[in-house]
Amino acid sequence: MHFIVDHANPQWLSFITDFKNLTAAARLSLEQVSSEVAELSKNVTKMSKQVDTAGKASPDILTQFGSFISSAQERLSESQAKVIKTKELEQRLAQQFGEDLKKFCIDEFFKSMAQFCEKLKTAQIENEDRRKREARQAALKAKQDQSGKNDDSKDTGGLTGSKKLKSRQNPLPDEKSVVDKLLDDIRKGSFDLKRTRPAG
Repeated sequence: MHFIVDHANPQWLSFITDFKNLTAAARLSLEQVSSEVAELSKNVTKMSKQVDTAGKASPDILTQFGSFISSAQERLSESQAKVIKTKELEQRLAQQFGEDLKKFCIDEFFKSMAQFCEKLKTAQIENEDRRKREARQAALKAKQDQSGKNDDSKDTGGLTGSKKLKSRQNPLPDEKSVVDKLLDDIRKGSFDLKRTRPAG
């Protein structure tokens, strides 16, 4: 999932924002909604008959409840039309994904898609966090490497590598021992050996 999010074209993942209401839709059941609308239809029809009957005996009842019944019937018709349209779309959706029309359940489809979108969102967040963490680690390593170079430069007095080794191998004349100086004088013949006379 993380690999897909990293390498996919961002436009291909834009459907995640388009399905912002998918989680809410996954909590609903089309069959349950359809049953509730059918039950409401029965109740509204029954109430309408009761108001008509009562209105014949008392016209005031028809005046008081007539507008309410008309509004309820209108909204109920809209709900029934939406249920029918949703069932048609359910069939088209099943065909689009090659599902069996008799076994396809749009409720399960919504749940699966909601879970898939949530996993994609989580992968996006985790990938972004990983990139930020790697950037911080790279910056810290570069800073530590630079600090280490500066410390080496101070320890060798500005000499590094072969210069440092050469400096150790060739000490300055002042650093020569007394024995070394004596041997140099003898080689040059500038050292006067004086013989000591035995005591008389």
